[in-house]
Amino acid sequence: MNVCHSRFDTPGEFEELMVQMATVDIREIVLSNQTFGPQDIERLVRAVEEDLTQAALLRDAVLELQQAPSPSPATLTRLGVCLYLVGKFTEAESTLKQGDGGALAQYYMGKNCFQLEEYDRALAYYDAAEKSGYTPEWCQLSRAEVLRYMGRKEEALKLLDNIFGPVEQNAEYPFQRAATLAALGGNMPEVIALYQRALQVNPRHAGALFGLAF
Repeated sequence: MNVCHSRFDTPGEFEELMVQMATVDIREIVLSNQTFGPQDIERLVRAVEEDLTQAALLRDAVLELQQAPSPSPATLTRLGVCLYLVGKFTEAESTLKQGDGGALAQYYMGKNCFQLEEYDRALAYYDAAEKSGYTPEWCQLSRAEVLRYMGRKEEALKLLDNIFGPVEQNAEYPFQRAATLAALGGNMPEVIALYQRALQVNPRHAGALFGLAF
C-alpha cells in the first residue's frame, strides 16, 4: 500500500484518530455517497497501518467502487485517490483525469505523478491544486519533496524555510526537513532530532522510521 502523508498537527489529534480506528468501516468510507476529503483518506491509511489485514478490505472496496455503474465525476475522484492508495498508479491517473478536476483531484494527480517519477508534472499539478484551493502549505511541502528528488535540494530547503503555521507541527514537516538536510549533508544531530520530532507526532511515520534506521 502506498504511504500517505499524515495531516495531523499534534500528537493529540493522532491519538484521537487511533481511538477511532477500531470502528473505522473501510467499505463505508470508500463506497459512501458523502463528501470525501483528506481526513477520510487519512482514516483509510491509518486503519491499514494499525491492522494490515484491512488492506484486503480496502482493495475489495476499491474493486467494488470500480464496478459502480455511471459514476459521477466526484465518485471518479474518490476512486482515483483510492486506486492511488492501493498502488495502482496507472489506473489512478486515468481515473483522476475523468474526475471533477477539483483541488483534491489535482493534488492527488501530483502525488501520483511523483510516484511515477514524473516530477515536472507533479510540480505542475501541485501548483494547480493550490490555485484550486488546496491547502497552500501542503502543496508547498509536497513541492519541496519533489524538488529534493530532482536534486534541487537548496530550493527544497528554501521552500521549507517559508512554511509557517499549523503544518509545522505535523509529522510530515520535520520529516521533509530532516530528509532535505540529510541530503544536503547537514548536521546529523539536528537531522536525528527532526526525525524524532516527526515520530512524536506520528509514531508510525514510515519515512521517519526509515531515516532513523539509516
